[in-house]
Amino acid sequence: MSLYSIPGSTPVLAPVAIAGWRNHAGHVLVYAEPLSRLGLYASLAIIYAWFGGMKFTEYEAQGLVPLVENSPLLSWFYALFSVRGFSTFLGFVELSIGLLIALRLASPIFSAAGGLLSAGLFVTTLSFMVSTPGVVVPELGAPAITVAPGQFLLKDVGLFAASFWVFRRLVEDCGSPTRKVFIMSIRKRLTATVLAIAIAAPIADFFWSKSMPQATTSLFQWASARATAGQSRLTSLKGANEWLNSQPLTPEALRGKVVLIDFWTYTCINWLRTAPYVRAWEQKYRDQGLVVIGVHSPEFAFEKDIENVRRAVRELGITYPVAVDSGHAIWRGFENNYWPALYFIDAQGRVRHHHFGEGSYDESESFIQKLLAEAGAANIDRNVVAVDPRGFEVAADWATLKSPENYLGYVRTENFASPGGATRDQPKAYEQPERLRPNEWALAGDWTVRDDASVLNASGGVLATRFHARDVNLVMSPPTMATAVRFRVTIDGKPPGDAHGLDVDEQGYGTVTEQRLYQLIRQPGAVGERTVEVEFLNPGVETFAFTFG
Repeated sequence: MSLYSIPGSTPVLAPVAIAGWRNHAGHVLVYAEPLSRLGLYASLAIIYAWFGGMKFTEYEAQGLVPLVENSPLLSWFYALFSVRGFSTFLGFVELSIGLLIALRLASPIFSAAGGLLSAGLFVTTLSFMVSTPGVVVPELGAPAITVAPGQFLLKDVGLFAASFWVFRRLVEDCGSPTRKVFIMSIRKRLTATVLAIAIAAPIADFFWSKSMPQATTSLFQWASARATAGQSRLTSLKGANEWLNSQPLTPEALRGKVVLIDFWTYTCINWLRTAPYVRAWEQKYRDQGLVVIGVHSPEFAFEKDIENVRRAVRELGITYPVAVDSGHAIWRGFENNYWPALYFIDAQGRVRHHHFGEGSYDESESFIQKLLAEAGAANIDRNVVAVDPRGFEVAADWATLKSPENYLGYVRTENFASPGGATRDQPKAYEQPERLRPNEWALAGDWTVRDDASVLNASGGVLATRFHARDVNLVMSPPTMATAVRFRVTIDGKPPGDAHGLDVDEQGYGTVTEQRLYQLIRQPGAVGERTVEVEFLNPGVETFAFTFG
């Protein structure tokens, strides 16, 4: 049988069939090349739009810190921009590159400029493979690299190649007589793009910083903050108002130590639920070189009272150093925006990792172990700590938690349901609606709604909310530290019984005596949508926020 024969057919037809297939393949190839080019341009444009958009988020801004701080090419940017500002700048750059590449339909010059900028950007990110600690797996050595940042950065090899191909192909498409003009056009567009970004980014950074609650408030403060931003974050510890459990700690004193910075405020339920882990890590690893520093940065004005902070430190069993950050100097130095927030700092004083919020306890402890091993600690116990949380520190029932935190001052509140709405900073007789919808809250009685809290003017006032959670907590303050306010809690109109919280008895009675978080409800059984009402038997109470668990 002929090599070109097809079973059941005449052999002489085989070359004809193959020629037909070749003809079809030729038609496909005619469209394949332009489609593949278009796909490449579109892919790069989408990637840059996605990456660039993310740079405007706090999450991405903080994620860049370990990469930029350790880069000899980029670390100086933190002397010009804040952490958020540099991320904003980079977002403008990436969005501009994506737009230039997408403008291939309008003119190849734009796309060539975008390809050149893109190639340069990916060369810079690939340099992080050398400058960023934690790329190589210590136990295996090179060439074994970690998933993040190692393998995450390695993908940029392919993106660099694609970017350079876009630039090179578009330049080659121009004939020699027009190539010089083409390159000059690229230079003009690159210059215009860079100038636009250089002008827009600092302006956006300034106004973005001005909009943040803890941001600096004058041009002098803003310039000062930018000038020191490139220094070690630990330098901001010098701005502490006071130290508890320790003499003041300095970057020099902490050199060679692995440092865990824990931003907290004592009424924050999210931080309270992380506290047993931080205490356990400090006890387990302090002899191997770990220094835990709690930075108490207040949310409410009464949390600036040093006696309140001292009481919280004592009652919560915190024995590690606490920097009292009532002026938010350390908060601003770290450009932090969260409670709780953990910053993991290596023995050279560099922020290597961070975690915002609750959870990821095993991963956090593993990173502590990693930094200690890098610092030379021996015989590190690789098991993770086991904790036995009680009271407020018990983890939330995430499966049933459907109610978010809600503030009771007019600046940050949501879902206020009393008829007529809130009257700002003026006494008013409020009424409850006939029915509350999920996560709505209401007042009844004579109250004044301030920017930060709702304050009861006459006894008998009621505060109610419709919730779906196991726990209900309320931040409250008496009118003075010498004046107690009695209250009674009901759930769906009945005493809570065995669903009473730490600060309430079975009949629902409790007393506000301190400026702190009070646990009203902890349901032991099935959790559903319910209404809790708090009736205050004395006037003057200040109510700040509902939290749930």
